[in-house]
Amino acid sequence: MISDAVFYLSIIMALTSMILTMATSIQERRREIALLRVRGASLRELLGMVLGEAAIITILGYVLGLVLAMVFTYGYLTMAFSAFYIISGAPVEFPPGYIMTIPQGLYLIIGLAFAAFLLSASIPLLVIAKEDISKELRITH
Repeated sequence: MISDAVFYLSIIMALTSMILTMATSIQERRREIALLRVRGASLRELLGMVLGEAAIITILGYVLGLVLAMVFTYGYLTMAFSAFYIISGAPVEFPPGYIMTIPQGLYLIIGLAFAAFLLSASIPLLVIAKEDISKELRITH
């Protein structure tokens, strides 16, 4: 029960973090986006550029998180089973493929991650793309 709440809270925090990161990235590149629009870039091209960036960040974060989770899980289980062996004297072995088992909820997590990257990249870009280009390119001192 508590572990489910922690899981869902961590998912919400990750989604929020991703949305804020992409929104900040796009806000910092307002002038660049305006220049691309002046040069003839369509909204579709801009969206493709930003979604590509978000996809790379999402995939790298997912792969890195999965690898680190597997490494730490293996280390934790090895340490726990070693302590059990020291205390009880009974040998403990990992079943083949135990660490590499893919949980059922993994596909849900992958789906949520891709939905998050679509939302986190497209919403801020659509907001900026509808603004007046001349306002962004005005030089102020």
